[in-house]
Formats: sequence, C-alpha cells, structure tokens
Amino acid sequence: MKTFFTILKSVCMGTRLFPYLVGNSIRIAVFHLFMLCLISACAVGLLQSFVIKDQISQSFGALSEGFGGFTISEQGIIPLKNNTQPKSVAVNDGLRIDYFPDRTSIKVDKLKRTLKSRGVVYSPDFIFMWEKKDKLFQVLPLLSSLKVMEDYNEKTLGYDELASFVKLVAEDSAVVYIFGNNEQSYADFALQLNEALGKELSFNFSEYEISILVLVVIVAFVASFIGIFVISIFYCLLFTALFLTFNKRTFGDLSFKTMFVLCIYTAFPAVIIAALVTAYGLIDYSTVFVVVFLIYFFNVLKSIFKPLGED
Repeated sequence: MKTFFTILKSVCMGTRLFPYLVGNSIRIAVFHLFMLCLISACAVGLLQSFVIKDQISQSFGALSEGFGGFTISEQGIIPLKNNTQPKSVAVNDGLRIDYFPDRTSIKVDKLKRTLKSRGVVYSPDFIFMWEKKDKLFQVLPLLSSLKVMEDYNEKTLGYDELASFVKLVAEDSAVVYIFGNNEQSYADFALQLNEALGKELSFNFSEYEISILVLVVIVAFVASFIGIFVISIFYCLLFTALFLTFNKRTFGDLSFKTMFVLCIYTAFPAVIIAALVTAYGLIDYSTVFVVVFLIYFFNVLKSIFKPLGED
C-alpha cells in the first residue's frame, strides 16, 4: 500500500497513479484528504503568522504605550498608566480607543471628525463600541443597564443622537450580566471576582503579546483547516454528482465510490494551490480551488478513461 506522501508526490506530478488510486476505499481517500488539509492549514497558519505578528505588535505596542494594561477593581477597569487623564489611542489603521477618567466627562466631538472606522469609548465603569458608517454611528453599549442595552444595542445614531446617548449613559449604572439577563452591579461583580482570585486582576499588554500571538495563530490554523476540509469535501461531492448525472453515456457506468475517490485525489493540487493563494489574501479559497480542480480534473479524465465508442 502506497504511503500518503508517495501518493501526494505522484498526484501532483502527473496522472500515472490514478488507475491505482481509484481502487482505494472512500475511507482511505478521505483520510488522505484530511491529512493534506491539515498540512495545508499548517502552511497557511505559518504564512499568516508573519502578518499577524506585525499587526499584533503594532496594536499591543500602541496599547502598551497608551494604557500599559488594565486592573479590574471595584472602581472600574483602570488603566495602569496615566488613568486620571483623558487620552486617545490609535490601535491600528481602523481602530481607536478614547479614554475618559469619568463617564460624566465623556465627549464625542472627536468622533465626528475621526478618520477611523470603528472604536471604543471607555471610562472605568462604562464602555461602548462604535462603528462609523458614512455620517452615522452604530453603537454597542457595555457595562450598562438592561434598558440601555435593549434601547441602543447596535442602534444607528446621528451625531446629535450620539451626544444624547452619551449624556444618558453618564447617569446610568455599571452592570454586568451573568447567565442571560440576570444583572449584577459591576462593583459587586469585581469584588467577588477579586476575592475568588485572592488579588486584583490585572493585565499588562507587554507580558501577554506572545501568548495572544500564539492564540490567534492557533485560531487561524483551526479556522483554515475547517474551511479547507469542508469546502474540498463539498466540491468533491458536487462534481461527483454532476459527473455521474450528465456523463454516464460518455464514460460508462462508473460507481459513486470510484468517481468520488477520483475527485478526492484530483483535488490535491487544487487544495495546495488554493491554500497558498488564500494565505496571502489574494483570492478566496473556493474560487481558486474550483478553477484548479476543473483544469486538472479534465486532464485526469482524458488520461485514464477511454470514452465509449472510441477506438
């Protein structure tokens, strides 16, 4: 029995081995595809890690310089650096964080002129996220009462309405939600959390940059693997069904098993090329996969099958 790497090398170099491969069971063929998708996802994760590393370094550098980190206390989520002064931090090209030491001092006049597309307005006991769409703002309030959450969650506001919203939340209470709509005051929640930990919970950006990078790369790898494997299986099933439906008269009475196994091994070059192209964010995986698959698929058919009636 030929090994996976022998099959991979042969399939990518030509069609000579395909008459032998169609004799493999579906289970073995799917396992080989699984292995290829796993290796491809590792390659995607490795290539993307270089881009991700730069992005995380930029973002964590800005956060570390602006805030240092955060401490969760009964008074709120407090920056480690200069927590008594308002500040604006550009985290990356599209995100900014505006900090105010007291929710009553929150001002949104800068948001009207900002070139950033989204951001966070933050005071120790209140946070809301915003996204700018044309001249409107979509807001997502956090650490807020249930009424504010329900009234303003992802609501689109004009600038004047945004100013009214900020005035409203200045009089609101800081609340966290435990198990659905069961709300608890933020101060009580922070007190219980820190008592359980035996100390105030703190987060220093400079200490966790590597950990976050590893976590993001792992998530990217898992997401890539699932996407590559599911899309590849889907198109193999699709082309198997289409071929068996419309080409029986041309190539004879092929079984589902033979055609599906053939499609799986034909997909090998498509998986590799599509994964590498996707890693650089040039074109989506499905488009590249279908194009490469079809080109190789018809080449395989011509080389290993003799149409009926042809001498």
